[in-house]
Amino acid sequence: MPRLALLAAAILPLAGGCLVSFDVPSTDASDDHDGDDIRRDDLVVPDGESEDTAPPEEGIDDDGTEPPDLVSCGNGVVDPDEECDGTAPEICTTSCGSQGTRTCGTDCRWTACLPPGETCDGADQDCDGYADEDLWAPRGAPLRLDATDEPSILPAAAWAGDRFCAVWEKVMGGPDQLYLAAAGPDMARLTPEMEITASTGGAREPAVAWDGTGLGAAWTDRLGADPDRDPYAALFSVEGAGRSVPLNLARAGDGDDSAPSIAWTGSQLAAAWAGPAGVFLSFLAPDGSSAARTPLSGADDGSDACIAWSGSRFGVFWQESSGNGDIAGALVEADGTVAVPDLQLHGGGEAQVDPSCAFGAGAFEVLCADDGSGAWQISGSTVLPDGTISAAEVLVTACAGDCREPALAWAGDSWVVAAVDEQSGSREVFVFRTGVDGSRLSADIVVSEPGVTSGHPAPAWGGGTLAVAFESEAGGQGNVDLAFIGCP
Repeated sequence: MPRLALLAAAILPLAGGCLVSFDVPSTDASDDHDGDDIRRDDLVVPDGESEDTAPPEEGIDDDGTEPPDLVSCGNGVVDPDEECDGTAPEICTTSCGSQGTRTCGTDCRWTACLPPGETCDGADQDCDGYADEDLWAPRGAPLRLDATDEPSILPAAAWAGDRFCAVWEKVMGGPDQLYLAAAGPDMARLTPEMEITASTGGAREPAVAWDGTGLGAAWTDRLGADPDRDPYAALFSVEGAGRSVPLNLARAGDGDDSAPSIAWTGSQLAAAWAGPAGVFLSFLAPDGSSAARTPLSGADDGSDACIAWSGSRFGVFWQESSGNGDIAGALVEADGTVAVPDLQLHGGGEAQVDPSCAFGAGAFEVLCADDGSGAWQISGSTVLPDGTISAAEVLVTACAGDCREPALAWAGDSWVVAAVDEQSGSREVFVFRTGVDGSRLSADIVVSEPGVTSGHPAPAWGGGTLAVAFESEAGGQGNVDLAFIGCP
């Protein structure tokens, strides 16, 4: 072959426009050259390639993986790039710690851990943030707390660490007195009813709170020369023994005050009440002494005050005396300084009565009976600790008749609402649960006896059991019963 022809044949085009050039040595031998003496070292290889690179096998990409059309998902064999392949469902742990199941998907990947259904045991299995929703039920018949023939009315209730304590007013032949009884979460009676006041003017309308050691109680009374009904407070043991003498929280000559409300901060008790002189807050020290009262409204501006503690502030809410009786409030610091005055929670042309309040999930919740829909319903408002009203006048019931006398308790993850329903021809006490977003977590649970006139519910949460004290005429007169609600 001529030398130029040999050189032209030695310049070969490759893929991608690259050329491999062969440096053909000169020779004086025959023009016919078989290339035996072309050296391997003389080859020029493009960057990034190896002289020893072999062509890929058929069906394998350059990176060594199978192309998508050759993936083996579905063949029943768990390949290295698969999590499962036709594998039976497995037990797994859900985001809330319960035992759920996961299944093998069509992509040979495990699905998310599916929570199980809810079990009534005080824990959240279905990972919705709530325990035992819609599984609560009454635990047997209510427990009768009072034992004498005199009518017992207006109970208040509190959880006292290991027991539920109820305090109520007993209508006597002489001045009314306050009585106390206690029962454990297992429904066992721990104390008989005990008279805890010796009033000469009639002790009425009690409120009660646990102070970490015993009970703090507040009520209205007429003691001494003052003819007005004023708020009083005192400390008691959980068995009913007095720990301090009754102390008048108001000022003589202010007129008759309405029922007080009481709350524990962790270091002191505080009571709120309303009357002709206005709405007030006063503290009760651990030794039973009282600090100066703090005015929260003007004169003749309120009744039926309730109080709740947030951990840093008090929320005090009341029914205004003027107009249609709207619900107003104020937030107060731990030292009695008014932080946020003049909160207006409910308004408009309808009436609102029977305010009840509690703190939970980072906010104050305030309920009242509202006649804005033509029948009395229960509505609620949410107030943040900075005074922001994040929701106002949200209906929480849809009673066919009238629903009145709401009472509220925080159950650790949800709200418990107790109220009186008059739609059945008699007054029945019922409870239900709502989420922090206002969603219903349970149907109505009737706790009073069917057909028996009942009222004035007072719920208390015991960390696993709900107790509701209420008036009942099951015995033919006013009695105080204690119903227990929870897992059957």
